[in-house]
Amino acid sequence: MKKLVFAAVLACVGLAFSSCGDVQRCYEITVTYKVMGQEFSATSHERCTKNELKDAEAEVKAQLTAIGVSEDVITIKSKAVPDSNCE
Repeated sequence: MKKLVFAAVLACVGLAFSSCGDVQRCYEITVTYKVMGQEFSATSHERCTKNELKDAEAEVKAQLTAIGVSEDVITIKSKAVPDSNCE
């Protein structure tokens, strides 16, 4: 009986943590880069999943490198913020 309860608890915990990347949250995304010694920065708020956030960061980096900005000078920071910032 103990093994059955233990297995059920493990299954519930596994299900609870399996979809953590699929939860939509509000993120503050800050992109900073330097061109010819001058620093540029832009901040935006997006409501997305963590997986979509990673894809968006990669897309922004690709767009900046396409216009000639070196990948070494591009910094993208993101953090979860309260949902009221995305409304």
